[in-house]
Amino acid sequence: MRLPLWIEAKALNVVVFGGGKVGTRRALKFLDAGARVTVVSLEFSDELLKAASASDRLCLIKGDARTIDLDSILKDAHIVVIAVPDEEARRIIWEAAKRNNALVNDATDAEATEVVVPYEASVNSIRVAVTTEGKSGVTARHALQKIVKLLENDRELATMLEALWWAKRYMKSVIPDGRARFPIYFEIERDPRFMEAVRRGDVEEAKRVAKEIIDAHAAGRKP
Repeated sequence: MRLPLWIEAKALNVVVFGGGKVGTRRALKFLDAGARVTVVSLEFSDELLKAASASDRLCLIKGDARTIDLDSILKDAHIVVIAVPDEEARRIIWEAAKRNNALVNDATDAEATEVVVPYEASVNSIRVAVTTEGKSGVTARHALQKIVKLLENDRELATMLEALWWAKRYMKSVIPDGRARFPIYFEIERDPRFMEAVRRGDVEEAKRVAKEIIDAHAAGRKP
């Protein structure tokens, strides 16, 4: 069973096999997120060549996966992306990835892949990712578009996020104990004055109510 996670890409070494359209897209996605990326291919797209000239985190290696020394290339890899159509090459890459304890994103086999690259978006500081795990990329894209539209039109969520993000930072400054802070978030959420301000889209009033609750706890006026 696959587990959805958000991972800091700056810590990742990613090796992509295939310099075509799919390989380019995956390589640039990881590169833009901060990963160190190596692309192995017989040919490279213009986009990859341009990106490699502009970033020291992108390395292009010209070679055939069936004959190149894969172990030396994959010894520090965390994720291996397979974006080549040749079955023999895919098998060889899979075996090398497993020898080197790397996870595989197989763009050619949704059932076998260990790492899924979903459709994603960010709306008002809320990040969402959608996948059908290979059943239908078109459907996943449409689902994401619907979610984005919903979030863009939801003033309440945007207000709640801004107010609670402020409250979180303020609370940390006046209540050092994380265990003491945790239940206060839910107290703020349950307060009808806070929720009414959220429904109206009144960020400042929502902050005021949250501060009142936090200050009461900080001063010891609440258990």
